[in-house]
Amino acid sequence: MANFVLIENNEIIEYHDLLPKSWKNISGLHLVKDDEEFLNSQGWYTVNKIAPVINYENQYIDGYEYKFENNVVTETPIIKEIVFYSPEEKTSEELFQIKLEEVRTIRDALLAACDWTQLADVQQLHDDEWKLSWADYRQQLRDLPNQCVLGMINIYDFIWPTIPNSEL
Repeated sequence: MANFVLIENNEIIEYHDLLPKSWKNISGLHLVKDDEEFLNSQGWYTVNKIAPVINYENQYIDGYEYKFENNVVTETPIIKEIVFYSPEEKTSEELFQIKLEEVRTIRDALLAACDWTQLADVQQLHDDEWKLSWADYRQQLRDLPNQCVLGMINIYDFIWPTIPNSEL
């Protein structure tokens, strides 16, 4: 998920979470992040994010699509359906492995969606409580598949960890 893109010849050529501190002959580019007119004159555009409408019970985010039209960049999540199988067709072990793969796929998408919280420059902006809440959330996501395998939680009926406050 990018917050800024660089456009050349009406094509997106670079994706960035944060503006670079220096670019070409411009020092402190990151300091003008709110000056849309200047950024656009240099080929930089802020990404407008389309909020996903997703049901995590049967859908997952499989990446993002970026479009540049009419001097506006939009990021749209690519939502895919989870494939479910009829219990009559599979053994209980096969069903467990299929469900485990679904959990991992959703977990991977949730981790990818919050990777930006681990960037050094983002970490510098926040206090220890914010960092700890995101670290804890990400660890809970990483632990889920193993907890399912060990029977610590029911793979067919559990609650996903709560996403921390993501305000910058």
